Amino acid sequence: MRHFMNFSAIIKSVLKPVLACTVLFLSYEINADDGCNDGRDCARKGYELYQNGSYVRARDLLKKSCQQDFAPGCFGLGFLYENGLGVIPEYTRAFGYFSKSCELQFGDACYYVGLYYIEGKIHKVDHDRAEIYFEKACELKHADACAMAASYYLEQKNDKSSELNAAEFRKKACELGSADSCVKQ
Repeated sequence: MRHFMNFSAIIKSVLKPVLACTVLFLSYEINADDGCNDGRDCARKGYELYQNGSYVRARDLLKKSCQQDFAPGCFGLGFLYENGLGVIPEYTRAFGYFSKSCELQFGDACYYVGLYYIEGKIHKVDHDRAEIYFEKACELKHADACAMAASYYLEQKNDKSSELNAAEFRKKACELGSADSCVKQ
């Protein structure tokens, strides 16, 4: 049986920094009318509304952002659906928005898709599919995803190539700031 990191612990340790970074990435003064010009602007305003507890209005702007193919908007919308903020919690919808955000090359979203496969929230637990998403997130410079990919290969223990892959992912995780991966090298 494979032993990946606990999904709940990951959410707690990753979610706040992810949202904080995304808000910093998108932040500047919000206009009073909530109108937005493009996907980035809608996401920025949606995240500001989220921080102020206006989840329904945040959902509307994040949805508009996602419809314009802005990955952080899709990711934020997935987060709202996952946690039932301004919406009824729906893992299937959350997964869909995380998946779209991943397709748009947002590493955090690819990582979340991998976690959904590990936890079996809406699909049967599928470690091989999870690994695909962890590797993609790692390519998009997500340190925890690189660590998860290393963990996957370490648990394979079938041959030298698995050990080499694990070492490669651990090294990249360390370079991206995963202190635990540095210790294991």
